[in-house]
Amino acid sequence: MSDHFRTLAKLLRQEVQAPMYARLYCEARPRHPVLASYEDLPSLLATLAQQSDDYSERDAITLALLRERAAAHESQWSAVLAVVYLPMLLRLRRQLVCAELPKDDLDQLVLEAFLVAIASYRPDSWRGRTPIRLTHLTRRRVFKSLRRELTDRRWREGQRDLAQASPGQVAAGSASSPPVSFQVDAVLAALADHVSEEGAFLVRETELGSETLYSIVSRMNLENDEERERLYQRLKRVRSRAKKRLRDMIAASPP
Repeated sequence: MSDHFRTLAKLLRQEVQAPMYARLYCEARPRHPVLASYEDLPSLLATLAQQSDDYSERDAITLALLRERAAAHESQWSAVLAVVYLPMLLRLRRQLVCAELPKDDLDQLVLEAFLVAIASYRPDSWRGRTPIRLTHLTRRRVFKSLRRELTDRRWREGQRDLAQASPGQVAAGSASSPPVSFQVDAVLAALADHVSEEGAFLVRETELGSETLYSIVSRMNLENDEERERLYQRLKRVRSRAKKRLRDMIAASPP
């Protein structure tokens, strides 16, 4: 496991100790009987950190936290849930060994997979075995994303070799994910109001236009393949966050 992931775990634990989290927990506690036994958030987290064969309490608490996240303060409750499930995330991260990808990318892969898993929560369909469900969803997402990432990486290397064999030509095709399934006018409006300038540029050019991340990076005056790969990975993360922001904003907007 990378030092970066250990640092990330430490920062998450520190973040949820902020006064805002104490206030949110205090407001949420009366809404969920399962939280009545825990006077504050630190006592709740301390209890959940203990290993136990009884999943019923963890299941009920997780559902309460997921309901709070679905109602409001998504990022704060996501951080709380990430702390609750850090042992599972740490175990999963230790299992990932991939020489082809930087350790920081693997860290990001695990955390993003968990955030996608909790975002898939639906009150009408999640009625039990929630910790196991979250674990399975996270693992499935991690290994699916890892396979896709390795496939894309090898594709890019092949395209780079073709470009080097034919100087002056930019390889055709795209390693990006399929276009977002939104109406163009809604996407443009959300881009203007809710997405960073860099993220908006990347979505416009690669999802609504004919560019690819590869073609954008290939035109930049970078010294070596390592710099190009590092920039490609950073732009891909920026675009991924922008697309998630778009999905959230458009899904929340009235029909």
